[in-house]
Amino acid sequence: MKRNYIFLLVTIIASFFFFSCEKEEISDTTFKGTVVNALDHNPFPYLEVCITNGDNTYKTTHTDASGGFSLLVSFKEINSSYYLLVGDSSCAQVKKKLRGFGNAEIDLGVIEVEGPKPPIVTTDTVYSRKAGTVICRGTVADDGRAAVTNRGVCWSKSEYPTISDDHTSDGTGEGEFESNITGLDLGTIYYFRAYARNRIGISYGEQVMYETGSGKAEITTDSVYAVYATSAKCAGTIIDDSNCEVLSCGICWAMTPDPTVEDNVSYARAKSGHFECTMRNLEVSTTYYVSAFAENENGYTYAQCKPFITKSGKPIVSIGEPKAKATSIVVSGTIEDNGGFAITERGICYSTTNTEPTKEDGEKVQSGAGDGSFDVNIGGLEHSKTYYLRAYAVNSKGTSYSESYGIATKSGVASVTLNVDKSTITSSSVSSIVTITDDGSGIIQSCGVCWSDSPNPTIQGDKVVAGGKKLNTQYICNITTMEPNSTYYLRAYATTEVTTEYSTQVSITTIEGKPTVRTSISSTGEDYLVISGVVKTDDGAPITQQGICWSTIPNPTLSENVVYASGLSSPFSCRIDGLQKGTKYYCKAFAQNMYGTTLGNQVEPNTDYGPTTIKGHVYDQDGFPVSGVSVSGHRLSATTDQNGYYEISTNISTAHNYDLKASKEGYTEQEKSIHVEPGQVVEENYTIELIDAYQVDLGTGFFDDGPSRMVFECRYSSLVGQTTTRTMRIRNNRPVPISWSLQGVPSVGASFSSTSGTVPAKSEISVTVTFTYPTTSARMINLSGCASGTKAYLWNWENMVAGMYVQVLDSQGNWSIGYDNCAAVCEQNIFLNLDQVQAGFTLTFNQFITYK
Repeated sequence: MKRNYIFLLVTIIASFFFFSCEKEEISDTTFKGTVVNALDHNPFPYLEVCITNGDNTYKTTHTDASGGFSLLVSFKEINSSYYLLVGDSSCAQVKKKLRGFGNAEIDLGVIEVEGPKPPIVTTDTVYSRKAGTVICRGTVADDGRAAVTNRGVCWSKSEYPTISDDHTSDGTGEGEFESNITGLDLGTIYYFRAYARNRIGISYGEQVMYETGSGKAEITTDSVYAVYATSAKCAGTIIDDSNCEVLSCGICWAMTPDPTVEDNVSYARAKSGHFECTMRNLEVSTTYYVSAFAENENGYTYAQCKPFITKSGKPIVSIGEPKAKATSIVVSGTIEDNGGFAITERGICYSTTNTEPTKEDGEKVQSGAGDGSFDVNIGGLEHSKTYYLRAYAVNSKGTSYSESYGIATKSGVASVTLNVDKSTITSSSVSSIVTITDDGSGIIQSCGVCWSDSPNPTIQGDKVVAGGKKLNTQYICNITTMEPNSTYYLRAYATTEVTTEYSTQVSITTIEGKPTVRTSISSTGEDYLVISGVVKTDDGAPITQQGICWSTIPNPTLSENVVYASGLSSPFSCRIDGLQKGTKYYCKAFAQNMYGTTLGNQVEPNTDYGPTTIKGHVYDQDGFPVSGVSVSGHRLSATTDQNGYYEISTNISTAHNYDLKASKEGYTEQEKSIHVEPGQVVEENYTIELIDAYQVDLGTGFFDDGPSRMVFECRYSSLVGQTTTRTMRIRNNRPVPISWSLQGVPSVGASFSSTSGTVPAKSEISVTVTFTYPTTSARMINLSGCASGTKAYLWNWENMVAGMYVQVLDSQGNWSIGYDNCAAVCEQNIFLNLDQVQAGFTLTFNQFITYK
């Protein structure tokens, strides 16, 4: 209630202040001033001045001839968002905040406004597409806030032309424009400027200088090539046609410098870009001068003059790179130019002494006649010798030779390797691989492997010829006529037309002929083993006996324990019975043939220990068995039965430590490390505790522990002596009864149907809680913070301020129970003991009272 009085007091003070201020307000104010142009500070006449907030205009006027203005403003008709706006779209507008509260007249003084100005224009580019014509581009970047009424380009042979000189007119407004200017003198320098005009004045862009072209085409003489005895070719390029049509172009030549079209001419088909022309009927061994030319409407243009000399008429011949072998050379020649006359003979001449051989003083191999390329195979040469070669060609003008080429014939000695697979050595044979790695550029006639019981065997002794003679190809050569337990020497060989070459020597010793045996474990049991053997023998030496020997100590022999195989096939298996459980044994397979007995590798199997068992029970905290518990770890697992029993079996051969965990939803977990030996039975019990042993419901859902609340609430009803109830439930989840009791129960105001008792196993009980609101006999006091004229009852419940309700004085002078926006709250902490486990909750009275 007190807050209502405070609000009233603030309202009265504010109203008084408002009324006091209103008496001093002057509602009408005149704003005046003078507007000048910021560019020249001259008066700005007939310019709009208004009062606006941006959306609505309150009042508008215009400056007079001297730039002055006056505006009367009534502040009752506008608000603080209005401002003075000077200027329109033709100038930069100026905003002024209105300041005149309490003043009859405000002089804003001189207001500068930037008005329209001459436009801004740039001269962009000047270029030409045709002789005597240019195109000039300009841009009106800013119209100066006044419409551009004319724009274009002016030009002159003197600097800084104006519109008093020649000029174009190219439209109005802002933006880019282009002027096409014709009738200019050729080869002359002109000056160009873009211009633009508005009502304020005229502006010019920067000056651009441009020289008009001569109008003639620009051309180059590129190269003179394919020069022969009576003809040659020349190329030219038209670089620039000066925007005029090329009427003709080509080359002209003479025996004197600077030829013209009055001399010899060859016209090109193309009239632009690159072109080529041919000169014919030339004289041999003569100097000529040639120039490219181009013709357009402005005359002929001649490019630079280039001299050249025609050939003598003799042929031009070249030689290719020779390829030498041991006794031959293959080489090619090419008639590059027949000199204009038929080739009657061509070929290769060579010598071992003359570095520049000719067909007269050396040996030669002729290869027909005519143009083009030809190939020659020179045979019957000596190996490892240098030969000098030249190609030659003959026509009616004489004989020509190519450059000389020196090349040595190859050695003709092959390189060969031998690879002996020693794993293939038997008592009578071995497999080897022969590879020719280099033929020495000779012709391979034969290759293979030769052997002997003496070092350095040759092909005159025993040998195996390979099935082929290709380079870098592996050929398998098998030797099958050796004696057992003997040493032999092997060499690969390769024979060319020059010589026979041998590889590095390899020595081998044939095996003695005894069989080879491999031992393996097939299966194990508690009192038996099954051991297998695989036997490999040479052909012609069959197995006569095989089996397994074994012992409890390493390296058993046939003099100890022996089990013979039932047959002589391979592989074979033998079962050894009557053995000790969990014991290591040492076993070897053996085989016998005509050369003797061989023992295989040793294996070390263990007989089995039998299953290892881990078992036990799982109990809860009360000692009762728990079913459905998972006991697991290390890929071992089991689940307890209805008696809480579990059992895990595993087969191990060495001692192990297992980390096993007992777990079930709703219970704590227990983990143990268990040591087991092979074949041992280990018993291990677990204890897991029920997590939710009990639960309590105060009407708002179950809780396990910690504080909770039981709330008593009543809205819009009489409070005095009122009684309300709640139900508390206690649930027991354990398989045994639990005891319970309450502590901290208030002596007055609240009562319980029972404050202690027992909850049966896996069941629940209900307890009724009754709360009685205080009567008027409770102590009545003034309650601060509520409206004037109210009284409040405060109930001292267990020495704490609790339940509150309010009496109101009505219009007849009677006190009655009323309602206010104050909340009455009472709390009492109570503790619940469940088998010595204590949990707290709070008994809360919460009465919301609303003033009516």
